Amino acid sequence: MMKNFKPNILILLLICLLCYSASPSPISSAKNKTGFTDLGSQIKGITIYEAAFGKDKHGNGVIFAVVTGEPAQFAVVDIKTRKLHKLIPLESATGAWAITVATDGKVWVGSYRNGHVYCYDPKTEILQDLGRSSADSDVLFGLSSGPDGSVYGGSYGKAKIFGYTKDGKPIAIDSVSPGDTYTHDTIYNPDKKALYAGIGSSKAKVIQMDIHTKTVKQILPSKYQSQSQAYDLNYIAGKLFVKLHPAFQTIVLNPETQQVETLTDASTNKKTDAFPSDSRGVSSLSPDGRSVYYSNKGFLLRYDLKNRSFSPVVNAKKEPISLQKNPVIGWSWVEFKEKNYPGKTLVGLAGNYEGKAFRYNPQTHAFEYFQLPFPPQPIDLFHVIAAPKDDIYTNAYLNGRIGTFQTTNNSVKEIGRLGQVEGWTWLNGKLYAGTYPDGRLIVYDPNKPWKDEENPKILFALRKEHEQNRPLVVITDKHNIYMGTTPDYGKLGGALTVANSKKPDNPVVYRNIVSDQAVASLTYYRGKIWGGTSIEGGAGTQPKAKAAKLFCFDPKTNKKTGEYSPLLLKTVKKITALTTGEDGNIWGIADGYVFAFNPILKIPVFQKQLVENGIGQGAGIIVHPNHHMYAVTDGLLFSISPLLKDVKHIPYTAGLYRLSLQGNSLYMKNGTAVTTGKNLIRYTPNDHDGIKFEIPFKSKVKYRFFDF
Repeated sequence: MMKNFKPNILILLLICLLCYSASPSPISSAKNKTGFTDLGSQIKGITIYEAAFGKDKHGNGVIFAVVTGEPAQFAVVDIKTRKLHKLIPLESATGAWAITVATDGKVWVGSYRNGHVYCYDPKTEILQDLGRSSADSDVLFGLSSGPDGSVYGGSYGKAKIFGYTKDGKPIAIDSVSPGDTYTHDTIYNPDKKALYAGIGSSKAKVIQMDIHTKTVKQILPSKYQSQSQAYDLNYIAGKLFVKLHPAFQTIVLNPETQQVETLTDASTNKKTDAFPSDSRGVSSLSPDGRSVYYSNKGFLLRYDLKNRSFSPVVNAKKEPISLQKNPVIGWSWVEFKEKNYPGKTLVGLAGNYEGKAFRYNPQTHAFEYFQLPFPPQPIDLFHVIAAPKDDIYTNAYLNGRIGTFQTTNNSVKEIGRLGQVEGWTWLNGKLYAGTYPDGRLIVYDPNKPWKDEENPKILFALRKEHEQNRPLVVITDKHNIYMGTTPDYGKLGGALTVANSKKPDNPVVYRNIVSDQAVASLTYYRGKIWGGTSIEGGAGTQPKAKAAKLFCFDPKTNKKTGEYSPLLLKTVKKITALTTGEDGNIWGIADGYVFAFNPILKIPVFQKQLVENGIGQGAGIIVHPNHHMYAVTDGLLFSISPLLKDVKHIPYTAGLYRLSLQGNSLYMKNGTAVTTGKNLIRYTPNDHDGIKFEIPFKSKVKYRFFDF
């Protein structure tokens, strides 16, 4: 009996110690004087999500587009002279997914971050900020032109539709699909005085709404509702074009009969019910009265409404027209009155990140690909990582460009577009980055020249086969690369993916390693991989699990050896950062708490609340050469003494996110959220004294990080 009794006494003593450590003892705030350095913006680029075409006050054809930045910029570019005509800042907006030209020629913009609606009158060249829409969402989508100068749009959050009259008066519309998350697009049908809305998150829907009675009905056949989103809608010649995600397939739907047309692939003569596409919808009807155009995988294609067939478009040399891997994000038919461009010519803006455009004449097959003068803007940073020596790598949100801050001379160098990095690590001098979407792992060797598709190189993508799209964390144990992911839209169940460093393009995926939970954080300890989960699934889902878990994975047996609660007498929803401390404990951040977990005894041994109602946004925790630990969570920086269990808050004027160590300095990004803020911040520790606080701190996060 005594042999069994002694270990139990030990555990009880440890628990008592934990309870003492977890008590609401004061957190001190360091008096910082010179420790912080704002290193400025790091990456500039062109990021445009959609373009619209119209006329300026002189009747000249122009392109309207919003260039993402801090703040975003509303740009007007002359199509024929290819000169920037006007640039107007959209104060407090970061970018815009939605832009359209109304029937009266006015331009409407729906922005994100602030969720404002703007109206630009080309006749007066005045842009008016109308404030937040009736949808009351931070993110607006899918503006389209309605009757008599009105416009309609969609939003994130509760799938609400909003509208405005030509005079800027709001048209109140409730959610057309309660319980859903996205109204990604809208399009007006003048024949039936109906508005169509593309809905998405857990399953795709197309809602038809009478604009007068506001009555609604769902018209997308059930066969296609297994897709997560319906968007990029066009109503042309009585047909509704609907793109489905993640298939990237466009169907042609008869909204009256709710039947999908059977199409013919003219290249193979095979029958199908959809054509693959990546453009923002299709073009308006061609002057021939039967054709619309679209793009896919960097090529221009044509759909014939009369014979219901689709085929590649060729130039005058009978070669398929290449758009240099770019999708088309806006279209119009323009008259140039040039020899090779008689009648109306198709003009499109190509790609989100280069400011490229093209023109194609269906009569002569003349084609030109050219640059437009959209001005690059400083871009929000999303991730930060220290290189093996000296440099700090940064990654731009959405745009995906990477750059380096060279600590030896305080210089900035931009490298190229890698993709939106969710988690990354170094191994043998190479950078392994997990990027969104598609759950990709990409390798980049900075010692070799940048060459598209070769360096960096995509090793694998998990979305199609394993339904994973966001790699939140990537680590290595010098032999394997480990990646933790969230599932796709409308799905539950993340994965731990293991790739051998010698053959990293052949991974093993452990889906649902913790049932119905995503893998949000990882660390290595004595031959084992420890992971932290999140109960959340893909966008549009409701969690099934009640509590996030720590888990242990043994690479030798490829088995999970256990699941554990990271905190004593409290459940958490997300464990967003992990590391291994010098004391042999697993340290982490969970819902605004810092905790330590003993991997031998498999019990929590310390916890302290840092942030009220913390969500763990942009969290990180590291061990410093001064033997302290440093952590960021929800925009706040803390120092931790593992020995004394003393925690200090290190105040800064802005929110701080991500965390990396180079030498003795910490590097973070600033912002009101992990997705905002363009500057890199350096902190050199000097936090020996402080002021005591009796309560946890309030989060600096002003925007939740959503999958939009």
